[in-house]
Amino acid sequence: MVMVNISDRRAFSESDLRLLQGIADYVAIAIEKSSLTRQAEQARAIYEADRLRSELISSVSHELRSPLTLIKGYSTSLLRPDVKWDADETKEFLQVIDEKTDVLRDLIDKLLQSAKLEAGAMRLEKEPLLIPQLARRISREPDLNTKKHCFTLDFAPSFRS
Repeated sequence: MVMVNISDRRAFSESDLRLLQGIADYVAIAIEKSSLTRQAEQARAIYEADRLRSELISSVSHELRSPLTLIKGYSTSLLRPDVKWDADETKEFLQVIDEKTDVLRDLIDKLLQSAKLEAGAMRLEKEPLLIPQLARRISREPDLNTKKHCFTLDFAPSFRS
């Protein structure tokens, strides 16, 4: 910080020096406050990232366990020596195992893609998305369609194109 007395070539008076010292102290406090604020924001961001990571791990664990439980249950049932399954039941059990294995593979692929994105080994290409088309595609997902649930999509005319 440089101060110049343009009205008089003489040195600053004592009161000028006290005023300048007060201004310098105020500027130093403002700089320190800014630094502390930035550090607090960084700490909050790290805390939030850790919280989100914990939530992700919990969610992924649940998402992986659900199909694994079904696969284990159906395969264990098929392997029971005390039960004879007919061809239709065996085929139905094997179809469930096949479908849930696909679900697991897709989850693992998504996890690997996320890891690549985070590591910078893969770039995310942004492109326009039509929300109505996405909603229609999601509403047709086999896991969402049950006898108890029916989805009706209705978008404003300006939103449909």
